[in-house]
Amino acid sequence: MHTSRKFTRNMKTLALLIAVAGGHVLAFAAEPVADEIVVKGKADSGKEAKESKKARSSDTASLLADQPGVALQGAGGVSSLPVVDGLADDRLRIKIDGMDLIACCPNHMNPALSYLDPSQVGTLKVYAGGITPVSLGGDSIGATIIAETPAPEFAESGQTLSGGEVGSYYRSNGDAKGANLSLGFATDSVNVTYRGSIANSGDYKAG
Repeated sequence: MHTSRKFTRNMKTLALLIAVAGGHVLAFAAEPVADEIVVKGKADSGKEAKESKKARSSDTASLLADQPGVALQGAGGVSSLPVVDGLADDRLRIKIDGMDLIACCPNHMNPALSYLDPSQVGTLKVYAGGITPVSLGGDSIGATIIAETPAPEFAESGQTLSGGEVGSYYRSNGDAKGANLSLGFATDSVNVTYRGSIANSGDYKAG
């Protein structure tokens, strides 16, 4: 009689374990599987926006205004001082065509990006201080800004390539006006390019 009760109790325990295990199996089998999500966008929309900014501004730093973490500190009509994640000035490393440039004025009113007109910018990249590649790192705990002019273009063998660009703008604020001109001629082995720009605005004059 005692053996029968023990056997019955063991069978109940085994049935309970099987039920619990089966519940886990069902639970795992019932886990939902997320559907694949595909996000599409227009790849050249950012490029078009930057080209529009280049045409209507004399401030190269303004091309960075839509980048996350980037703010601009106005420094007169020449160019703004970029601020990345609250850090600016000597905390940023700015390179133009591979050259490290710094402001010469004691008050840094001529930031490095003021040496390059927006119409002459080919690519402009910002690397946050924590993710800057080793090859671009160095004295830049804030960020590294890389500006490059367009690379020279060459024609196909036995052909020539020529072209140019002209632009201008006017702003009633301060009677600001400017113009830019670029001309180029190239063969399959030689490239001759001229790029120039001018900007002017109302200012005080000596009496």
